[in-house]
Amino acid sequence: MRPILHGALAVFPCVMAGQSPQGLDRSRNNISYPNGYVTATEGSAGRFDKVGSGRTPLVFIAGWGFSADVFKAFAQRDAQQYTTLLVTLPGFGGTAGWPMPSDSVSHSTIPWITRSADEVAKAMTTNGIKDAIVIGHFIIGTHVAMTVAQRYPERVRGLVIVGGELSRFWPSRADTTGRTPSTPAQRAASVDRFLVPQFFRYVTDSTWHANNYLPHTFSVDSASAAGLWREQAAVPLPIMIRYLSDFYATEFAPKLDSIRAPTLVLQPKFNEKSVTATPYLRTFFIDSWAPARKHRNIELREIPNAAVNLWMDVPEIFRAELNRIKARVGY
Repeated sequence: MRPILHGALAVFPCVMAGQSPQGLDRSRNNISYPNGYVTATEGSAGRFDKVGSGRTPLVFIAGWGFSADVFKAFAQRDAQQYTTLLVTLPGFGGTAGWPMPSDSVSHSTIPWITRSADEVAKAMTTNGIKDAIVIGHFIIGTHVAMTVAQRYPERVRGLVIVGGELSRFWPSRADTTGRTPSTPAQRAASVDRFLVPQFFRYVTDSTWHANNYLPHTFSVDSASAAGLWREQAAVPLPIMIRYLSDFYATEFAPKLDSIRAPTLVLQPKFNEKSVTATPYLRTFFIDSWAPARKHRNIELREIPNAAVNLWMDVPEIFRAELNRIKARVGY
C-alpha cells in the first residue's frame, strides 16, 4: 500500500493494513493529557498579541507547532503600515491545549480547528480588528484561517494562505494498491477507527520525530530551518496529534466553495536540493491546491527559493504579495 511518508508523521502501510507496526509503546496514551494538565478555556485560549498602528488590519495565524513569534519581527518592521493581530493557537508556544473531545466525536468535524476559529473571531472583536486580511500559515493555521473566513465572512476582507497544504491524499482501504482516493466517509473512518486509536495513541517520540516534516520544509536557510524544526518538535505530542488528526480526517477542497473573500495562496517552491531530496514537498504544498484552480476568487502564486515560512526566506517578495492582495481588496 502507498505510504504517506514524512510531513506530519508517516502513516505506515502496516497501520493502514491493520497490522501491528513497530515504533509503538502500548504503555503510552498520546490522545490524553497527563494527570493534572490544565486545559484552555474560552477567553483564555492561545495567545493574541497586537503589533503596529497602520491602516491595514492583518490577522496572522501561526501554523502547526509554532507560536506567532515567528512573524513578530516582520510585523514590527511594518508597524506603520499594518495593525497586526498575532495569533498563537491553543497548545502552541507554551500555551495550554484545548480539552480533548470525547472519542465519539469524529475528527472530521474538526472540533479544535472550529473552536480555535471562534476564539480568533472573538479576539478580533476584543482588539478592534475588523475587515481584516487574514493570513493562515502552514497546516492548521491555514485551516483555522479558512474556517474564520467561512464562519465570519463579514470580518474577513481578504485571505492569504502561506505555505499550506489543502488536504492530504488519503488512500481507500478497499484498494491495496493505495492509488484510489478515499471518500470523505472512508477518510474519517480510517482516522477515527485505525490511525488514532491503533497508531497515534501509542507512537513513540522517536518514531514521531523521525517521520515529521524535515527541517528544510520550514526554511531554505539551514540554520533557520534547524531552529524552526526544534520549535515545533517541542510541542507535546497530545496537542500535535489532535490537530493533525483533525487535518488528516477532513477533505477541505469542498469548503472552498463557501469562502467569499478574495484569496491568495502563496505556494513555496523550495529549492532544487530540497525538492530533489524530498519530492513530496511539491505534492503537499503545490499539487494539493489543484482543486482551487476552478475558483475565480482564489489566486495561486508559486514562490521560488522559499519554504513554508516564506516571509522569512523572501521578505521583499512577501511584502509585494501583501501589497497585491491589499490592492485587490481595496486597501
